[in-house]
Amino acid sequence: MVDVGGRSFKSDYSVIAVFDRVSYPGSLEVVAQWRGHCDHDVLAWKAAAIARWYGNAHLVYESNTLETDNTEGDPSLFILNDIAMYYGNLYYRSLTEPGNLSPARRPGFHTNRATKSVAVTRLNAAVRDGLLEERDMEACNEMNTYENMPNGSQGARQGHHDDILITRAIALAVLPSMYSPDIFNDTVTLLGGGR
Repeated sequence: MVDVGGRSFKSDYSVIAVFDRVSYPGSLEVVAQWRGHCDHDVLAWKAAAIARWYGNAHLVYESNTLETDNTEGDPSLFILNDIAMYYGNLYYRSLTEPGNLSPARRPGFHTNRATKSVAVTRLNAAVRDGLLEERDMEACNEMNTYENMPNGSQGARQGHHDDILITRAIALAVLPSMYSPDIFNDTVTLLGGGR
């Protein structure tokens, strides 16, 4: 799972999280994580390399930043399509369009008010029920400072981050749509959906 942050050190962090989903729906274990700042194309290739390292794992990319960050000739809009040409186990979402009987697909998970609400609700339930095996204290800190905002949205308290938390939440939002892993060939996966 990849949460795209900013490029500068004052920006939100980018996070690549690796999950073991063999025990799902029993539990979800966080097994590895990278967190830092880099250009978006470097982040995408880094995520694909990590996914390949973990057995050609499924790769889910939160695509909001890449779909909207297309200013001053920035090629972000095309990054996931470029990755998809070289890494075939990328998560795709369906796009429903009026009158289209076969919906189009686009790489990446798009976070909006509805999908974020589902993701955070599933994360809250997993934490409450002890179904998320978390080893990162910063992830726990983010969960303690995540709240409902006065405008009705959800996010990190001012001065805090939610980048790690979002990787866990989206992982739990996407998991129900995934097929069961082959426990002999796919025991550790970077969370994502099949094509």
